[in-house]
Amino acid sequence: MKKRLSLLLAVSLVLGLLASCAPTTPGASGSSSPAPSGSAEPSNSSTPIGPKEVTVNLIQEPPELNSVLTTSTGSGDVLRHIMRGLVALDATDTPIPAIATKWDVSEDKKTYTFHLRDDAKWTNGDPVVADDFIYAWTMLFTADTAANYAGTWSSMILGADEHLNSKEPSAEVRKELDDLGYTGLPMGFKALDDTTLQVSLTNPYPYFLQVLSFYNFLPMNQKGVEAIGFDQYAKEVDKLVTNGAYKMTSWTHEDNIVMEKDPTYYDAANIKIDKITMVMISDAGAALNAFQAGEIDMLKVNADNRDILKAQGVEIHTYDDGGSWYFEMNTTLPGLNNSKVRRALTLGVDAETFVAKVVNNNSTVANSFVPPAIDQGKFTEACGPQITRGDYAGAKALLEEGLAEEGLTPATFKPVLIADDTTAAQKYAAFFKEQFKNNLGVDLDVQVMTYKNRIARMQSYDFSIVFAGWGPDYNDPMTFLDLFLTGSGNNHTQYSNPEYDQLVADARKEPDAAKRQDIMIEIEKILAQDAPIGYVYNRATDYVLSDRLTGYVCTAFTDMSLLEADIVE
Repeated sequence: MKKRLSLLLAVSLVLGLLASCAPTTPGASGSSSPAPSGSAEPSNSSTPIGPKEVTVNLIQEPPELNSVLTTSTGSGDVLRHIMRGLVALDATDTPIPAIATKWDVSEDKKTYTFHLRDDAKWTNGDPVVADDFIYAWTMLFTADTAANYAGTWSSMILGADEHLNSKEPSAEVRKELDDLGYTGLPMGFKALDDTTLQVSLTNPYPYFLQVLSFYNFLPMNQKGVEAIGFDQYAKEVDKLVTNGAYKMTSWTHEDNIVMEKDPTYYDAANIKIDKITMVMISDAGAALNAFQAGEIDMLKVNADNRDILKAQGVEIHTYDDGGSWYFEMNTTLPGLNNSKVRRALTLGVDAETFVAKVVNNNSTVANSFVPPAIDQGKFTEACGPQITRGDYAGAKALLEEGLAEEGLTPATFKPVLIADDTTAAQKYAAFFKEQFKNNLGVDLDVQVMTYKNRIARMQSYDFSIVFAGWGPDYNDPMTFLDLFLTGSGNNHTQYSNPEYDQLVADARKEPDAAKRQDIMIEIEKILAQDAPIGYVYNRATDYVLSDRLTGYVCTAFTDMSLLEADIVE
């Protein structure tokens, strides 16, 4: 959700795929090893357990179903079906009413008043009320909760940043809180009554409603959470209190989750599928066999399995998943502390061939940071390409110039590529190793390690380069552009530029859309020049559906939704 996309590789050049989050492999279908076509008939019609039941491949165990703590796409795919927040996203990623039926916005666009429906219920029978949001958000912005995304959102809500960092609000912030009616409260949100919630922001954020669709802003039933214990909440099927279209009825860890339609859900009449089973098949070959056997109705596929299914006449669906993929470089290390070296490493890779031959789907080459999935590509078009590719001699000369400034040469500059122990990760690593050698004269060593060890290296900044992906949390360029602020928890590069930081702050405050876009384009220019990251590609994902499933939604901001789905009889 962010959504860190799953990490594939790491370098000391650490190559990593990061999701809105949870660990996945290239093509989002688990192992990249192709499954044999065997003798299976070329059919994609599954045999249902019941007339209104579907089975989809979640790929892997959701790492965290506590909505305050979660950061992963896989967890979000589950939460989307069992929980409901103030707003939701429709099939076009537009915010629509959910628990909130309507909202009022102040003239300065900084205070929202949400009017909640009075017929939403928790699975323990309690009504969903405004205080359920107050409880959840207070937990989110409390330091002891240790919510990974708290710092991402705290700058948006009045007083939340100070509360998260255990600081008293400044006199200016305190006065603003008091003037808005938050006297005695540390943060700018409160329940006016059971069905009215007021929220005040630090600036007018045009994407605030989209932010509210993110899982961290879901409500929590305080009575239920406290009875279970926050540290145990959402760890098992009987340790959840939910308010969504479905209630979880079974959870076999590392195997499957079963959800059944909740008849007390306020919009149950429009939920057509009675039962959803989410299986966790991480091996691409096993998943392909299950789909061909009619055991699952939705499968995300890598290039090899896509081609097998396409040859059998199965329709291949593709969507832009919003992932931007790039080299993330540790700017504190010798050689990589030089922006010329960092730019050269980016320009020394044939991204066109990488996309066409290695990724091998509808992904596109990235020549700037914000991907075209944001705002229907309008910002990417306005920004234009920030780098020019194809001049490998020029890239090598730039590399040599930058290394010389640091007392190094291509022969003495020897980054180590640390790769996950998967076929796909090693395939990516081999391509970059060849590119660095042929185009730049740099020897890249490749070392293989477990996912857990690589993540530990990244979190402790014990790497030189990461091939990383970031997926959007909301439909605005800022979901990407604020990643590399000084000290940001997601800034593994340790990059710091006061001008960059100031421009991000300016863009956050600018109410004029045209001026704000100009500021964000300046941020892109600085990022391309300083090059703490090196653009490679914008990811597309392929998937297949059984003939019986219709209305399935899959977008850059809604990774998987069956809320509008139905079964073709």
